[in-house]
Amino acid sequence: MEAVRVTDIAERFVDLALKHDWAKVTSLPDDEVRALFDFVSAMYYETEAVVYGQLKDSKHDAFGDKTGEMYTVNDFCPFQVVSEGGYGHHTATYHLNDTLRSVVLGVKRERKDREQLIREIGLEIEHNTPLEPIKLTPEGDMLGEYPGSHARDTSQIGSSVHRYCNGWVDRRRATKEHDVLFCRVCCLRIYIPREIITYGDLRAEMAKRLAPTTVEPGV
Repeated sequence: MEAVRVTDIAERFVDLALKHDWAKVTSLPDDEVRALFDFVSAMYYETEAVVYGQLKDSKHDAFGDKTGEMYTVNDFCPFQVVSEGGYGHHTATYHLNDTLRSVVLGVKRERKDREQLIREIGLEIEHNTPLEPIKLTPEGDMLGEYPGSHARDTSQIGSSVHRYCNGWVDRRRATKEHDVLFCRVCCLRIYIPREIITYGDLRAEMAKRLAPTTVEPGV
């Protein structure tokens, strides 16, 4: 993401965070909701909207089993994040809630100034911006990074996800000269040359493979 864009998102987010007493907020004008949306969408490609309301989730015990108790994901920020498909996005909502609280407490408890907070939020956005999904087929199958892996185009191809299907994608040896990207859920198979190492290599290969072909007149 361009540095100017990151700074703009960070500035609007920090200024909004410091503007309100969030315990009393029940609505926001469209431009302020947009500031929240731009912050989370910079780090979560599947973000669809930011809306007013609490998002609930189940508590888990030490073994990962549900306890039957519920808790509020966004106990500080009265807005939740909605993912593609209209479902509450728990990870993004928690991230928005936690970051908004950290900005407010950064001023009240740690005496941080506006410029310092903007720098910190900008670095957070840059660190968490996900890998741009890679188109794999003419139909629109997309390869995305595994959530939280912070992959870049320079990163070696590793844990990946088949977007929309949400299946885990493995890379396996298939032939002498090719590996295969294989989705565990829908069994999508994409053969790629073994010399492809990084996501950037894969992006370039698929762009070349999927580029529209032109037909010469009279052919």
